[in-house]
Amino acid sequence: MVRPRRTLAAIFIAVAACGGSAEDADTVAPATTTATPGATTADAPTSNTATSTTASTSVMTDATPLPDRSTITQEDTGKRFTTTLGNRVELQLSSDYLWTRPQVEGSVELVDINFITDPGFTAWELLIKEPGEITITAIGTPNCDGDYCDPQDRDFEVSIVVEAP
Repeated sequence: MVRPRRTLAAIFIAVAACGGSAEDADTVAPATTTATPGATTADAPTSNTATSTTASTSVMTDATPLPDRSTITQEDTGKRFTTTLGNRVELQLSSDYLWTRPQVEGSVELVDINFITDPGFTAWELLIKEPGEITITAIGTPNCDGDYCDPQDRDFEVSIVVEAP
């Protein structure tokens, strides 16, 4: 059986490893623990402790981490991501829209990915050149007509914070 003091210490270590502090643990869902009979106040768990490092990470940042070989799509519009310099990131925009060539701000180059057969999207590889912030924007016009076609253009925008490895 794990004693509550050790569990609490492990949680605080996990929060600290994610760049947080003991105070960050108070902002996430409470853990379900019970005090051991005869335990002193120092042994009793607090009511608001982090339940996992994943939960504490989402509290500390509003950005989603992008591991190597990640894909960003138009469904990600409005999101903020983080990645490490050297990671491969691909941008895919659906063929349901005719997209303007994505505009980029920051130290990144978009390289067209050409396919032999149509996969249903247009794709670019992001060649990230240095740490910093990148913003990518595009506008999509519906690639359809008729009663079932949404006539609204679609705006696309994401930002990526690039960190040194």
